[in-house]
Amino acid sequence: MLGILLLSGAPCDKAQTASVARCHSSTAENPVQLTFPKGRELGPAPSPDGKTLAFEYFHPKRSNTPQIWVMDLGHGFEKSARPLVDDDNYNSWPSWSPDSQWISFMSGRKLTTGNTLTDQVYKVRVSDGTIVQLTRFPKETVLGDSTSWSPDGRIAFEYDDDIYVVSASGGDQTKLIDLKSVLSPGSLWGIEWSPDGSRLAFRGSPRGSSSGQQRIWVADALGRQTVSVTQGSRDENPSWLDNEHILFERWGKRGEVRVCVVCLPASKVNCLTRGHVDIGPTADATGRAIFFARGEIPHKDINAWLPETHIYTVTVRRSLIR
Repeated sequence: MLGILLLSGAPCDKAQTASVARCHSSTAENPVQLTFPKGRELGPAPSPDGKTLAFEYFHPKRSNTPQIWVMDLGHGFEKSARPLVDDDNYNSWPSWSPDSQWISFMSGRKLTTGNTLTDQVYKVRVSDGTIVQLTRFPKETVLGDSTSWSPDGRIAFEYDDDIYVVSASGGDQTKLIDLKSVLSPGSLWGIEWSPDGSRLAFRGSPRGSSSGQQRIWVADALGRQTVSVTQGSRDENPSWLDNEHILFERWGKRGEVRVCVVCLPASKVNCLTRGHVDIGPTADATGRAIFFARGEIPHKDINAWLPETHIYTVTVRRSLIR
């Protein structure tokens, strides 16, 4: 059983030597735009029950401060989109609880006098907007943007260049995986639990390399092994398609950003989209629908400025190669 995940696009690279693999051949339909507001949206996150989409919304007058919105996928943006966490704080990276009732997120808030922010991990109940603080870091603590909710009720996040977890019910935050000997300082980003809860994917630069050399990595949840699974010059935002495939975004040299997928058993990478700036891909629980933020390739340096982006979805048809 040897193969790769293929969509309408040519392979980007071969990450390592291919071996016997549990991979799929797939085709994709044309992307459909889901969100239409003034401003910008990033970070789509479909709920496990497939009914709701959470995403980061950037108001036009607060373009650097994400807020968390939700919409009913059955009713569409215009009829159902609403703010869930929308205030003057920095609220990022929504991640769903397994029962689709809560969303975890990181927030930088003014918990003390002055303008200094303190980052903490929170959760919000989708039905009524109740917000619960989960971590208790001292003032002026800085966390990474991402949170990820595991199947067994632990929320992973980035702190001090390592992966930490806190129970979804609150309590002490504890270090899960030490990455200081593996990654360059400041490069850890975008943590995502695998569907079975046995591994985590994230972005990082190999220790000793330049900060621009960003790859996708996978670590087992016990911290025994950490491996790089892509070899691109700038690979970002991993998200699990299933336990054998990881979606991510690959940045090109001329402003193009493509949605790609790596088949872990074969270490093979194929890109799904082209000709746009496609950011933050993620799949629904079935693996048949992929969501991402799309914008047009800017004329100026994309590393210093992101274009206006809106959320799109594409249907993927997959078949096992034997």
